[in-house]
Amino acid sequence: EMKRIYIGRMKIFVNLITISRILFAIPLFFIMDKIGSRKLMCVIACFLLTDQLDGFLARKFHAQSLFGAAMDTLADKVLCLTLLILVGRYKPIAYFLIIGEILIAITNATASIKGKHAKSSKLGKLKMWVLSITIILGILTINNHIPYIVFQIATIFTILFQIKVSIDYIQTLRKEKKTKRKPS
Repeated sequence: EMKRIYIGRMKIFVNLITISRILFAIPLFFIMDKIGSRKLMCVIACFLLTDQLDGFLARKFHAQSLFGAAMDTLADKVLCLTLLILVGRYKPIAYFLIIGEILIAITNATASIKGKHAKSSKLGKLKMWVLSITIILGILTINNHIPYIVFQIATIFTILFQIKVSIDYIQTLRKEKKTKRKPS
């Protein structure tokens, strides 16, 4: 009984960490221009670390849940899209990354509506790290800390990752469909 209560409380704690990414991402629109780039980078680093922390804690304390997984995906998308919109205000090439993330989200949502779910792949997680690094590079180009060409190259590389992840995801969903159709 105590263990069940403990796991329940841990689920709440982990989900609060996840939801914090959504709640604190939106105000970035209003504070980005008011805080320095170093402070902004620290805030973004904290957000990215919470993505790792909530997943680690959920696995370690057996506090995984369908709600937590869905919120984690939503929080990742909200945070990344918020940051990409912020970068896109200054560097419009970022909008290509937004389109890629929206297409991935639509594919994921469509599959979920149809009752399908492909687990997050290592490639998908790697794509999120590549996207995160690209966003950071975009922010650094806004303040001319690095040359714009670095962000452009990273953007092209990230778009290729997005395409590969989308293709793999669709193939995984098709395989799932075929295996479900086979008679027993």
